[in-house]
Amino acid sequence: MIFLSDFQKKIIGFDFILDKLSLSSCYGKDKIKKIRPYEIEDKDLLILELSNIKIIIDNYDEFKGEFQALQSYFKKLRNIRGSLKKIEHYPLDEVELFEIKSFLFINEDIFDIFKKIKHLNLFNINFLSLKEALDILDIDKRRVASFYISELYSDRLKKIRALKRDIEDAIILNRHSSKVDELRNRRHKIVNLEEEEELKVKEEIAKKLRPYLEVFKKNIESMANFDLIFAKANLAKEYDCTYPNINDSNMVYFKDVYNPEVYEILKSRNRKFTPLTIELKRGTTFLTGANMGGKSVAIKTFVLNIFLLHMGFFVFAKEASICMFQHIHLISEDMQSISTGLSTFGAEIIKFNEIINDVNHGFAFVCLDEFARGTNPHEGAIIVKSIGEYLNSKLSITLMSTHYDNVADEKFNHYQVAGLKNSEFKKNKKLNPEDYLNLISQYMDYKIIKIENNESVPKDALNICRLLGLSSDILCAIEENYIKGDINEFK
Repeated sequence: MIFLSDFQKKIIGFDFILDKLSLSSCYGKDKIKKIRPYEIEDKDLLILELSNIKIIIDNYDEFKGEFQALQSYFKKLRNIRGSLKKIEHYPLDEVELFEIKSFLFINEDIFDIFKKIKHLNLFNINFLSLKEALDILDIDKRRVASFYISELYSDRLKKIRALKRDIEDAIILNRHSSKVDELRNRRHKIVNLEEEEELKVKEEIAKKLRPYLEVFKKNIESMANFDLIFAKANLAKEYDCTYPNINDSNMVYFKDVYNPEVYEILKSRNRKFTPLTIELKRGTTFLTGANMGGKSVAIKTFVLNIFLLHMGFFVFAKEASICMFQHIHLISEDMQSISTGLSTFGAEIIKFNEIINDVNHGFAFVCLDEFARGTNPHEGAIIVKSIGEYLNSKLSITLMSTHYDNVADEKFNHYQVAGLKNSEFKKNKKLNPEDYLNLISQYMDYKIIKIENNESVPKDALNICRLLGLSSDILCAIEENYIKGDINEFK
């Protein structure tokens, strides 16, 4: 199973999602570091994960106090996994026993709170009482979080410490006497006996705690699971995300899907993300449109949300129906390999060879963003169309974006970026560089439209030249060449 590199996860916006998760416990934070995609054979587990998120959202208002109290206790937890592993074979020191005792106090509070929401039947989340383990460490029943080796653990320890106190008192009374050295030697021997007896007590405590280790571990796993589920639910609530339907029809459907990272960037600039609607079926779908029309953002939006499903998240859309994949691949504009000296095109070909193997041995989602942009337009168009034809016959779903003309014929599904809305633009001779994107955004329609026949890519590059105030002499030359047909198009 191949599900994107760390770099690809970053460029589609998955790192942004992880950064948005508000995890409270050290165990939840450890869990998110190890998060992995659900595979096709894990579909039932994925559904249970998504159902957990829905349960939290549906019951949030009624049990808000309990949920927040759990999060508050989670923040107080310290990581005792190392101590639990050590205690399987060895005794613990007093600091480690103190940390376990503190954990047990918190565990009992969590257990009491969880009893109030246990009927919600969250999958793989349950808390058991460890009161008996707490009693082992809280032998004086004072219910104070501090820990020391109490004399209640051992009558012999009590006698040794009493003898040590007597000797220490004698040292004080005879501090100017010749007997001090003798008393100090006796104290030293008593201290050794005390340490030996304390070690025996620690060994006995470890022996008594060992039968509870599995409950410790299960409770810790439940803490991690609840913390992560609650964080996912909060994220879904914040962005009004959707519980995605998992279909068995080898198709992907999004209604008004968006990319939250791009959404936040645009929001900070007082601009809006245009939500996208698309249906992808087995075979190749082309997404066409001129450069700067939003094709790359659209590609990353679809990849991100399909990946989010496989990671057990709700998706950023009004509606979504997604099938599960064995492989997810993305080739984007970031493919140039500096270390090997390959060009962008060379790196794309190397990567595509790897994809072919996965496509032939499993159900894959393949996204190729402006593939072959690094070669001449005539060859690039031929390569793009040929790859589209090859993947069109495979048991996979492929989405290819391109600005090349005449590649998306009737054999393929075809969507197109709407593009610039107005062919008459005001002169912008004194445009400031920082205004470029705002100006293009003002005129650009980023919606994608289903194309039912073979339409050419709109000539928005020329319109962008006009919009950004390119010299009129150069514009005239470009327009004349368009009229003459001097620009070769793929036939």
